[in-house]
Amino acid sequence: MIELGAFASVMAVVTGPLAAGVEGRGYGVAAVQNGASAHELRVFIENGLLGFCVATDWEIVSIAAYPAVERAAWNRWSITPDAFARWRGEPPPADQAGAETVARFVARVGELEALARDIGRWQDVRRGRLPR
Repeated sequence: MIELGAFASVMAVVTGPLAAGVEGRGYGVAAVQNGASAHELRVFIENGLLGFCVATDWEIVSIAAYPAVERAAWNRWSITPDAFARWRGEPPPADQAGAETVARFVARVGELEALARDIGRWQDVRRGRLPR
């Protein structure tokens, strides 16, 4: 069972900086699920093209982006804020789901949506292969 504090932490990210960053772009909650164990919670926010997964294991809250068509395998396709920052030549964030990190990540939502249209390029960014 997910503890209330973990759920509150995830919802704070979903309804705070993530919601503000994607407002007006057609995003909505696509799924809420437990992970492999009862100690994981994932909330998926999608608009049909791009998705975000906000997850917690009771201790750490994280956010990742994935092409929406790959939700079933989102973890295999995910780009995290630190991977995206490194690809953009920016310092990786210290906190994977802090308000500032999420805001910086979703500030580039248009760029992430463009990447989601090109799966090969998405995979290159995931692997750190493309220059800025």
